[in-house]
Amino acid sequence: MMTNIFSQDVSIILLAGGKSKRMGRDKCLIKLNGKTLLEHNISKAEKITRNILIIANQSKYGQFKYPLHKDIFTNKGPIGGIHTGLFHSTTNTNIVIGCDMPNLSLNFLQYMLKSHNVNFQATIPIHLEKIQPLAGVYEKTFMDIHESQIKAGKNKMKDLLRVSDIKYIDISNDLEFYSPYLFDNVNTVEDLQKYQQSNSWR
Repeated sequence: MMTNIFSQDVSIILLAGGKSKRMGRDKCLIKLNGKTLLEHNISKAEKITRNILIIANQSKYGQFKYPLHKDIFTNKGPIGGIHTGLFHSTTNTNIVIGCDMPNLSLNFLQYMLKSHNVNFQATIPIHLEKIQPLAGVYEKTFMDIHESQIKAGKNKMKDLLRVSDIKYIDISNDLEFYSPYLFDNVNTVEDLQKYQQSNSWR
């Protein structure tokens, strides 16, 4: 079992600004086991740091006790949300979590933090050959590249990562915390029903 990491030298940026078009309602406020998807990730984040930021464009997220920030550049997707989080963060190192990923375990987040090298702009996991930028560790200085890409009209994460200095971490089944469901998203009503009826989420 991994040793617990708690540090005020790291911030956690919770992205809750998605439009939830496929769900038809705000997915980050949907409840699983009596807690919203956002609250599930807040409870894990609190075991790592008290520097927690919520990035969302709706004031109803003010019900949570952590700072709420609206996108600086609107309608830019995840790249805009991460930029906003890094802009408002008070620490150099930051973990980014998409609020619709309830299976990101505490052990996984600690592993990513331990694996991070500050000489890279970000440390991002790869699972089954798929890059997972909404479960990565980012340096605050990466904000400048985000902003230059956005201003150039390049709003896709894959384009940003191509021009950045990234450390990639392969998440494979030989890791003690591994789960094939680790990076699953709750995007649709069908996804929600699957999660409610199974024990795949944590």
